[in-house]
Amino acid sequence: MPRHLAASSAPDAALGRGERRQTTPERARPQRPVPLDGARRSGTFIALYNRTVATDAGRFRDLTLGVFVDRLASLDPVPGGGSASAVVAGLAAGLVVMVAVLSQDRPKYAAHAATHAAAAARGGELADRLLALADEDARAYADFAACRKMARETEHERALRASALRRAARTAASVPLDCVAACLEVVDVAESLAGRSNANAASDLAVATLLAE
Repeated sequence: MPRHLAASSAPDAALGRGERRQTTPERARPQRPVPLDGARRSGTFIALYNRTVATDAGRFRDLTLGVFVDRLASLDPVPGGGSASAVVAGLAAGLVVMVAVLSQDRPKYAAHAATHAAAAARGGELADRLLALADEDARAYADFAACRKMARETEHERALRASALRRAARTAASVPLDCVAACLEVVDVAESLAGRSNANAASDLAVATLLAE
């Protein structure tokens, strides 16, 4: 007996012959979020992350901020969280450079001139590295997605696909790890400036640290 009927059989015994209990319809199943373009095919949602990933769209660093955000908000598989993380960390590195430059050539902080110069140089390198990692993350995902589409009809094809997937997965994991390492360096450089840099930019240094963390 269906569960909802079994649960109601005892109370129903109190009803008179011919009377029927008013049953409450089952709660409607929650609707899945509709994609941004509302696209459906035969009642099923498009498999967004199984689509071919474009890798010829240029560097993310060359896009305007508005275009990058629009692409991030689109249904395109890339850029995604990995690229966004690298870009945000790049902003953190840029703030570190700003604080270091604002502290240079000021008599009050003259004793820390070497720290300022080192922070400005390393911060700039890290900003470049992190923006490059944003592109590397997108390429790594694209490669992994391409491997998932490899043929697997025969035993030989399955073996080739499995080998390619292992290589692509290692790369797809190593790029975020490189990003984490770069973020740690940004925090280290920011900390080297704490208390040794322009106090008027202390909040900027704090924001840089928070973004990198």
